[in-house]
Amino acid sequence: MSQIPDNQPLPQWLEHHSPNFVLRFLTESAAERDASQIASRLETTRSAVFDALALRDTPNAQTPVYLSDVPSEEQLSDQRRSGWTLDNAVGRIHAVYTSDAPGEDLERSVVEMVLASSVSVEISGATALVDGLLGYVVQRSTEIEPVRLDAALVEAQSGGRPLLAEVLRGPAASIGVLYYQVATSFVAFLLEVYGPDRFKQFVQEFDAEAPDPVAEAAYGKPVHALGREWLSALKARRAPVIGMMGVLRLSFSYLRPYWTQELLIILGSLVGAAFGIILPLSTKFLIDDALRPGNVSLLVLILGALVGFFIFQSVVSLGEDYLSARVSANVLNDLRLKMFGHLQRLSLSFYTRSRVGDLMSRMTDDLMVVAGALTGVIPALTTLVLSFGISAVILFVLEWRLALLCTLVLPILFLGPALFGGRAARASYEQQEDAGRVASVAQENVGAQPIVKAFGLQEMAIGGFREEIERLRQSTLRSAFLGSLMGTTAGLSVSFVQVVALAVGAFMVIRGNLTIGSLFAFQGLLGNVTGPLSSISGIVQMLQEASGGMQRVNELLEEQPEITDETDAKPAPRLSEEISLDEVDFSYTGEQTNLQGVSITIPAGRSVAFVGPSGSGKSTLLNLLMRFYDPTNGSVRLDGQDLKQISQESLREQIGAVFQDTFLFNDTVRENIRLGKLSATDHEVEEAARSAEIHDFIVGLPQGYETVVGERGGRLSGGQRQRIALARAILRDPAILVLDEPTSALDPQTEAAINSTLAKISQQRTTITVTHRLSSVVGYDLIAVLEHGRLVEQGTHEELLGMRGLYHRLWEQQHGFVIGANEQYVGLEATRLQGVPFFKNLDGVLLAALADHFLTERYTEGETIFEEGDPGENLYIVARGEVEVVTIGPTGEERRLAMLRDGDYFGEMALLDDVPRAATVRARAPSILLRLDREQFLSLLRTVPDLRDAFESVVEARRQANLAILR
Repeated sequence: MSQIPDNQPLPQWLEHHSPNFVLRFLTESAAERDASQIASRLETTRSAVFDALALRDTPNAQTPVYLSDVPSEEQLSDQRRSGWTLDNAVGRIHAVYTSDAPGEDLERSVVEMVLASSVSVEISGATALVDGLLGYVVQRSTEIEPVRLDAALVEAQSGGRPLLAEVLRGPAASIGVLYYQVATSFVAFLLEVYGPDRFKQFVQEFDAEAPDPVAEAAYGKPVHALGREWLSALKARRAPVIGMMGVLRLSFSYLRPYWTQELLIILGSLVGAAFGIILPLSTKFLIDDALRPGNVSLLVLILGALVGFFIFQSVVSLGEDYLSARVSANVLNDLRLKMFGHLQRLSLSFYTRSRVGDLMSRMTDDLMVVAGALTGVIPALTTLVLSFGISAVILFVLEWRLALLCTLVLPILFLGPALFGGRAARASYEQQEDAGRVASVAQENVGAQPIVKAFGLQEMAIGGFREEIERLRQSTLRSAFLGSLMGTTAGLSVSFVQVVALAVGAFMVIRGNLTIGSLFAFQGLLGNVTGPLSSISGIVQMLQEASGGMQRVNELLEEQPEITDETDAKPAPRLSEEISLDEVDFSYTGEQTNLQGVSITIPAGRSVAFVGPSGSGKSTLLNLLMRFYDPTNGSVRLDGQDLKQISQESLREQIGAVFQDTFLFNDTVRENIRLGKLSATDHEVEEAARSAEIHDFIVGLPQGYETVVGERGGRLSGGQRQRIALARAILRDPAILVLDEPTSALDPQTEAAINSTLAKISQQRTTITVTHRLSSVVGYDLIAVLEHGRLVEQGTHEELLGMRGLYHRLWEQQHGFVIGANEQYVGLEATRLQGVPFFKNLDGVLLAALADHFLTERYTEGETIFEEGDPGENLYIVARGEVEVVTIGPTGEERRLAMLRDGDYFGEMALLDDVPRAATVRARAPSILLRLDREQFLSLLRTVPDLRDAFESVVEARRQANLAILR
């Protein structure tokens, strides 16, 4: 172990207090930066666990949480994967918290701590129950969509083996993500059905190798019996389908605007039904009164009447078909427009939890099924009911005894729908859901083609798509088979009834109780009775198939917007005085606070920038200013008026927005700019383009302003798309110009040009900018610094630097990079390395030697830098761009832990030991990283003894500081 020189002081420990936790961490650590966010995570989880276990939350001493950035040697050897420990004996949590592993298991530690204290025993063997409880509380306390575990999928995945028993033994590679989903779902079942007291007893005595005795003691039944109940609950808990009556009820509401045309269609159906009754009935008179007596004149009269009625019925049928097609097209268009219009009114929160492909599937595949049922079912039912009723009466008139016999046999026609109707409806809904998932995967893949091709991911993509379409194939097969069973059983039943009627009727003819003509007429009319009943099975099948699609359509239409105008909301005049935020609090989930007590005044005509670390609340604040969300507490005001009292339309008319992700429609350049003001003339569009300094480029295009930009503007560069977005905002002549990271994905030259343009167009306007690049807002009238959802500093650039607070630290962090022309060269100034705690006290010579060993790497958007579990080999510093840190969450979903931008570093643990990566890191935007390889670093340490001694002393000082506080 290296000795710490006398002039090397131990790093200081800081504390952050919340109601139930006290966080302790070293100065200049990632935990210091994220302290408020960490505390919010812990408090949210603790509250959710107390609610789930029905515990009484009494004031207790704060639980100490130690967040180390340098683990001890023992932790490096024993905790390589988890990076955390929980010491129940002393009631404290210890986590290794770094930029690329920001305490991913902190929530689990809280769950384990609360659970262990509630049962007063060690729970080290109840891993699966802890994981399940964690998943359950995370779902209840965050925006994560609850796991929709399908019983059929569980049964299929189990392959005959006791899956639940295997899950209860803990995580296993053979189960994969399904482990977390099953554990979460099973624990949710135990808590919701049997209550928390039995669950705590189950946990208290749990033995993963022999769970049955414990289950019998807690629940009075073994695990496999609980598993059967759980699967049954899964089946019962599935979203109820609206059923046939629901389809009919909605059908009437959708068809109401076309009731006159629908009435004509029904009248046409009645003509068809009348012909279907007259034709078999005429056989009695043909045989008994015309053919057998040889009455030619009566024969000609009957045949002539039939031919005339046939021609009339044919003409009516053609008209009926035309009207049906017309009504179907109109209803389909009405529903499409209604769904599309409803989507425009829904709040942003809806889109954050929805899949694009699934929404498209609802507007296409589901609607087609619904439209077919809407226009076909009601006329068909009318025809069948009349045909059935009149034919049944005539049957009893012809021969009541034979009719009574058939009536006794007819109920077997309903056997199929009774047995298979509900399952067919469920299968249809599941098929539509699977089709939506397939559409989502295909849509995502189309948008990700550059990444797929660049990294050779075609086979992986095909494999994932194959799994989805295999699931769709199985659900389609199940739906089709169950549907066909109803038709098949109905057909067989009809044949059986007809055979019975023919056999009995033949004996009655022989005995003289029935004429031959009456027998033929009876058989024909019997077809009008059994046919409708058989057809009803087909209609039932159609309704069952339509119910799934109609439910999915209705689910979308019933979704309510969260942000709506108040009943007394009035249009707001153009901003003339100020925008103000008064003690604003906000939370996306209701548990974790994103903004707290923010108060600031933005004078009209001034430029204001909101800056701060990732996750500090900058974009959230912008969402509130644009009223995409409403504050939880406090108010946002425009010239003294609360935004809730202002119509959204009048507010948005005053705002011109330019976002980081510039969206252009697949239309011409002119029309994309004109979106800023739909009534603008061509001259106004071109003047806006000149102001955005993009006019000369546009006129140089082959079709000039009529050039189509491609999907999402894909035929243009990032800078060109951004300038068109600027022109669109300028055309609006907004009182308020909102800029959300407008240059974060651009190269330095393009960024400088765009910033110059922004400086010109923002004059005489209120400009509100959210950015992490401080160099772009140096000249702003006011810079507001956010940290952990709080406003901590505000002033001009020079004033903030003079405070030497957070803004000064961020400014220093983002400088010190040497970027050559066109980014062909990216270097690192030696002083920049002082931002990494391990290098903070190295002298200039040693820092320069170290800086020379950094290599440049470039990553495209979506490219993975390293995967969770990969060996740790490199330290990275973000020179430009954005990278996200993600891991697999407690319910098997991918979960973002952190976002890192210019000047941030990650992977520092790789310089100490070959610890596997605890999370996945990927580029969120085109990024340039500076990489220090561990082997090269160790080689440098061997060749430069002074550097080795200085580095090891810093590391040892931080390690000793960690150990000292832990003792």
